[in-house]
Amino acid sequence: MNIPTVETDRILLRAFTPDDLDDLAPILADPDVVRHLAGGKPFTRDQVAGAIERINAYWGKHGFGLMALVLKESGRVAGWCGLTLLDATPEIELVYMLAKQEWGKGLAAEAARAMLRLGFGMPGMERIVAVARHENPASYRVMEKIGMRYERDVRFYDLDMVCYAITPETMPGYQGAYIVHDDPGTAGRAGGR
Repeated sequence: MNIPTVETDRILLRAFTPDDLDDLAPILADPDVVRHLAGGKPFTRDQVAGAIERINAYWGKHGFGLMALVLKESGRVAGWCGLTLLDATPEIELVYMLAKQEWGKGLAAEAARAMLRLGFGMPGMERIVAVARHENPASYRVMEKIGMRYERDVRFYDLDMVCYAITPETMPGYQGAYIVHDDPGTAGRAGGR
């Protein structure tokens, strides 16, 4: 599966590589970062290495998945953003996770907007949802900032959560840079897929 690279003003979203382990392992070992993820417990380095393998295999199986969120300025992996199947449903879920030192800079919203554009350019994606624990209002703010609308309270991943949703018709326009490189070794092209 050829995983595209998406470029915005400040970030690259790209396939994870084994070399990303050194950046990703400390992020996922931080209790403040993982407390709102399913499971809520810090990852060991070996668990992060396994997660990278599973993330790339997921793309091969589904044609979408998580991508490394890389800061263009430093070249450092600062988290992830992507699309997955929501728990045991056919719904497509937008997910994002950032290193604590990157919180509050608008990076999650920038990555999430780009991922929505990428997703809605894929065949058959007509609706994307996002869920967050009630105790995570920062996540709701990201959802609202990118144009998602609250739908209902839900229970997924054995957690009580809120569910937001968006469709291509309700997605606001985005004025920032957005380039998709279908082959990371070639020049990109402007716009969505």
